[in-house]
Amino acid sequence: MLARFRKAMQEEEQGFTLIELLVVIIIIGILAAVAVPVFLNQRKKGWDAQAQSDAKNLSTIEETYFTDNNAYALVAAGSTGAAAHGVLSDYNPSSTIATVTIKGYDSTGAITTTAANAVNGYCIDVKSKSGNYYTWDSSKGGLQAVGTAAKC
Repeated sequence: MLARFRKAMQEEEQGFTLIELLVVIIIIGILAAVAVPVFLNQRKKGWDAQAQSDAKNLSTIEETYFTDNNAYALVAAGSTGAAAHGVLSDYNPSSTIATVTIKGYDSTGAITTTAANAVNGYCIDVKSKSGNYYTWDSSKGGLQAVGTAAKC
């Protein structure tokens, strides 16, 4: 028995068997099937985080403008792009933002797009590339829950 063991040890087979290679390939395939969807989801989370950040930054700009002018700066109805932001034209939302809408509340609490009437607050809708909307509403205390439609 000992002689057989010594003989087997001396032969020193080299390389992997076909079964061992197939097992390794299967394990790598399973890991890839789990990891790829997780990594793809991270892009969407990044877009959503950027949209939330832009909503907060626009809110800070609105509050700063209000401190200086006693009214909120709003986007004119129907306008688009950087020109739509009026005093906000220096702020360039990130490229991951699909749309930005800013509206204000007048003295009766109704939503308005006229800067002169917006003295009681504002509402900012930011749509991320992932399709989610993030709403910053000053009357409700900040960033609101995510949704798939504009809230303002």
